[in-house]
Order: sequence, then structure tokens, then C-alpha cells
Amino acid sequence: MWRYLEGVKQPPGPGSKKRNAVYDREYEKTKRQRTFRTEWASSGRTWLVNTDEAGMYCLACKSHPTASAIDNNKKGNMVSGTKSYKLDTIVKHERSKQHIAALDIWNRKPKEESDAGKIIMNLNKDIYQKLVRMFRNCHALISNCRPLSDFVWLCQLDAMKGLQMGETYRNVMSAKNFVTAIAHVEFRNIAKIVDEAKFLCVIGEGSTDTSIREQEMWFVRLCIKGDIKVYFIGVESAERADAEHIVSGLKNIILENLMMDSAEFIRKLVSLGCDGASVMVGCKAGVSALLKQEQPCVVTVHCMAHRLELCLKDAAKKVSVYDKIINTLLMGIYYFYYNSTLNRSMLLRTFNAIKTGDDKLLIPVKSGGTRWIGHQLRAITAVVTSYKFIVAHLEQTGTACCVGSMKKSLQQKKSFCSTRTDFGDEDLHQLMDHFRPVLKEAGVDLEEAELEWSFLKMQVSNKRRQSPKDFVPDWKVINQEYSDRFKNILPVMDLLLTLSLSSAEAERGFSQLKLIKTKLRTNLSDTSLNEQLAIKLLSPSMENFDPDDAIQYWNTSVLRSRRPNFMKDRVQQRKKDKENEDVQEIHEHDSMEAEFEGQGVESEETERDNDSVEVESEGQAVESEETERDNDSVKLSLKGRQWKARRQREIMTVWKLSLKGRQWKARRQREKMTVWKMSSKHRRLKVGK
Repeated sequence: MWRYLEGVKQPPGPGSKKRNAVYDREYEKTKRQRTFRTEWASSGRTWLVNTDEAGMYCLACKSHPTASAIDNNKKGNMVSGTKSYKLDTIVKHERSKQHIAALDIWNRKPKEESDAGKIIMNLNKDIYQKLVRMFRNCHALISNCRPLSDFVWLCQLDAMKGLQMGETYRNVMSAKNFVTAIAHVEFRNIAKIVDEAKFLCVIGEGSTDTSIREQEMWFVRLCIKGDIKVYFIGVESAERADAEHIVSGLKNIILENLMMDSAEFIRKLVSLGCDGASVMVGCKAGVSALLKQEQPCVVTVHCMAHRLELCLKDAAKKVSVYDKIINTLLMGIYYFYYNSTLNRSMLLRTFNAIKTGDDKLLIPVKSGGTRWIGHQLRAITAVVTSYKFIVAHLEQTGTACCVGSMKKSLQQKKSFCSTRTDFGDEDLHQLMDHFRPVLKEAGVDLEEAELEWSFLKMQVSNKRRQSPKDFVPDWKVINQEYSDRFKNILPVMDLLLTLSLSSAEAERGFSQLKLIKTKLRTNLSDTSLNEQLAIKLLSPSMENFDPDDAIQYWNTSVLRSRRPNFMKDRVQQRKKDKENEDVQEIHEHDSMEAEFEGQGVESEETERDNDSVEVESEGQAVESEETERDNDSVKLSLKGRQWKARRQREIMTVWKLSLKGRQWKARRQREKMTVWKMSSKHRRLKVGK
């Protein structure tokens, strides 16, 4: 009927969705009062915090806002705080990708030391010193590129020296845990320094290890108040040596080792140092191009040493005598002395004969190699230094033609000079225009920096002119003296000093990698390789190594408490158990002896009865023996009778025989007559039988 009424709408039904929604909104506004419930935070959500002012928020997302950014860096309600006290709000945030990323970084951060973590410091001094020795042994093994299997016998050696090493944790698995703790502490210290720095430069280079796997090694270069530092941050094996996998490996290293969000790290990035490979410097799909997508201010610096090598190689191609000098002269002289011990000895004899003053003899070396510039420099230096001795020896051997060609090639000497360029106002403008976003992020006032630049040049110039002997052209010293007066221009200088002109650190890192991952250790995992390189490149020497922080982390890095005295407790428990068993055996033995004594009295009475029975039985035995004798005699007489009857039956049978039998009977009778005529001795013997 509502359709017949003009201007009147039909009200919602009693069970419609619209009416329920209206009712719920009114109920929420007027009647229901939502509050924060403590069981929400107690159910494993340690990151959930509630305050009266801001409401509830996520501590992990608030600590790492870049990781929890949503839709172009827009922060969620759980970052700034919300008073929508609903479990559904918490669950949705808990399942979001942004929260999972921020929570992962937050969990990697070192937590404050708890009372349980301080227990290790309160242990017995001997037990703590035992752990110190074990950690030092692990540090020494890694520093000298030794495998962890040597840890067992090294502890045995310490025990043989009289040091208390105990029985617990003297195995390879414990040594791996010790190495992990030491490496984690080193990475944690680097993470603090990186977090303090305003500008960062990454140095990366790739190479193949002994297991034929592509390894990408990364270093970070930074400058804090004029102090330049370069640190190893990790090595990652790439499935494919393309830009995407290399950048992904870099971000994984930042997350795993430095415990930082990659977005926060790249926000400070100003430069990429590399060896000039196309996969690194490619302007479209290279590593530098991918990093510039996230940080447009990144400057790619091709290693100057590699560029110089390429320049010399290109320049050498245009020199006509280069091939003759390097390939013919230097290599010919090298092989002339390398392949003959006689020529080397004759060269030494020539040197001893004509040397004067401070003359030196350098044996010619090979002029080729991977880093061929250094090899060529050493080869030319050796030939120039020993020139007159080589010429004298070659003249003696009749090789004057070689001497002539060598004299012509070494007549011209070239010297290189370097020009010094000072950065002026125009250079400063260009620099600040390029790095404007990064400088603003670091809190630098660009206009003030331009003014401070003029005053700084004036101050440095006056100081150098007034006391040239005491003047030290070092930005670290300048920062110490003028850090309060020039707060804007000095960070710009730190940014310039952060730029790396060489990737030599990566080359040195790969040299250490090849010492650690040898042909005998090709199965070394990436995690172990990272940890051992961190100890090798970041930790102090064996003399200056302090394992206290590593022991502290090792003790607090597990849920179960450590038991450094576990094996000793087990030995003591075994001794106690054995003593209890011995006491129990003694009691059982005493009770058994008491029972045996009671049974002994009864056995004595039984023995007496047995003795009387035995006496009676002995008497009966005598009687039985006599009876047996009588029976024997009866048996003998019975046997004799039986034998006699048998003989009679035989005789009767014989009589029934034929004549022959009768003759045999007569012969038997004659034999019997002969027997009767035997001597008395035979008769007695016969009677005895």
C-alpha cells in the first residue's frame, strides 16, 4: 500500500540489512564504549602498544615507517595511532605485507639486555674464562683461514697446556655458533655506524669462486665529520649475473646483515662504485639504472684504476714500439734468465765483479698478468735498475744485438705530472643541484652552505698562510676545528668524500674470499662464508679482540638458557648416582649376609642329622658290600653251572655227530688228559679261575 502514498517511502523491514546497519551505527555512537583489551597484546603481540593520547599503534611499523609504507609512502592508522579498538583492525594489520616486512626488521634489531642475559657475566670466573678461550680460538682459526674442524684439537691442546677448557661446547657445532655470534656483533657495530651516517656509497664487484658460483661482494663507504671509512657488508651468490638478481642480493644483504630496511638504506645512497662491467653501469637495465629508479641522485663511478688500465691499453696500441718493448725485449730477457740457472749465476757473478757503491741487482721478472700494469712496472723497473749488469753479461755472451735494441728502447724517459684543481662556486652549485633531495633529507640548508663555503675557504687559506708547517690538509682535522661554525657546508664535503673513486676494497675482499673458500672447502655455505669474511675483514686482530659482546649475544640469542657447566654437572651426577648405587649394594649385601647367617644355623642342624644318616648309611653300605660279594659268588657258581650244562649239551651234540665227530671227541679227550698232566702251578691257576 506504500506505493499509493505520495512522498512517503516504505520503512525498512524488521530484518533487513539496511535497518541492521543503521541500528549498529546508532549503537556504536550512543551505547557501546570500546576500550583496549590487554589480552590482545598478551597473545604474542609484543609490538602492540596503547596510549591514552595516540591510542593503539604498532611499535614495529612506527620504528620502521619506510617498510610499513602503504601506497606511495602513505602511513596506515596503526603507524600514527588509532582508537578504533577492534580485534578485526589488529588482525587486518597483522596480516598485511607492510607489517610483516617491518616486523621482520624489528625482530632483527638487538633488544635491550635483560636480567636473564646478565647471568653469564655472574658466572664463576673460571667458567667465563673458559668461554673466552673458546671464542678466542674460533676467532684465531677464522683469522688464519683455518677450518672449524681444528677447533676440537685446539681445545685439546689448551687442556694439555694446563688451561681449564671443560668438557662442554668442545665440538664443531658449538664452534659454528661462536663464529655466528662474533660475526653478528661485528655486523651490528657496522649497522650502528651506517645508521649514524647521512650519506652512503656502495662498492660492488662480482667474481667466480672455486665452486664455480657467481659471488657478488659489497662494501659500504661513508664519511662522518671528515673521517672516511669503508666496511664489508656481505657477499651473496647470484643465480644469474644480471642486474635484477644483483640488486635483490644487495637488498637481502642489507636486511640480513645490517638489519635495516633497504628503502631506508637506499634513501641515503649517493653513489655506486664498480669495475665498469656492463651489468653494473648499464644505463637501461644495469644495476645503476635499477638503483636510480629508487634514488635518482645515485652517481655511478667507474673505478679509476680500471679506467686507467683501459686508457693505457688503448694508448699502447698507438705506440709502434710498445709491442717490441713488452713482448720482445722484456719477455725475452725474462725467459733468458728464467729458463737457465747458468745465465742467472753468470749475471750474479757479473754484478759482484763490477758493482760500485749502492748498486742493486734485480732479476728480470715477467711483464704480463691479470693486473698487467703492475707487472709491467716491476719488469721495467728491474731492467732499468740492472741495466748495466745485464748489458755487461749479454756482451760477454755475444748478444750485442740485444744490447743495441735495448739501449734504443730505453733512451726516452717520460714523466707524468698531475694538476691540482680547486672546487669553486660553480662546482658547488652543480653539486648541490644534483644532490638536492639527499642534502635536504640530511638537514642541510643549501643557501647557508653557499655562504659558509666562502668563509671556510677564507679560514683555511689564512691558517695555511700563517702557519704552513702546522697546517694539515685533512678534512677530519677541519671538521674538528670548524664543526660548530660551518654546520651546512661540512656535510656537503662529507658527501663528496663518500664518493668512491676505486673498487680496490672489493678486489681485496675477493682475495680474502679465495683464501677462505679453497678447493678443499667448496661446500662452504653462503651464511658461513659471510660470517667468516666478516670476522676476517671487520674484527680486530687476535691481540685486540675482545669476546665479551660476542659471549653476551651468544648467551641471549636462544630461548633456552645456556649451560656452560653441563658436562661437569653430568659427571658429578654420575658420581652421585654411582655412590648411591654402591651404598644400596652394601645395604643389600648386609641384608643378604643376615639371611645367610639365619640359614647357617638351620644348615648346621641339618648337617648333624645328615651325619647320623651318613653313619647309618655307611653301616648299611658294609652289609650291602658283603651281600654283593655273596651274590657275586652265587653268580659265579651259577655261571659255572650254566657253562657246564652248555658244554654237556655240546658234548651230546658231538656224540651225535658222525665218525669224524667221534674222532674229534677222542682228540678232545686226549687234550683233556694232557691238561690234567700240567704242573701244579697251572693247576692252582685253574683252581683260582
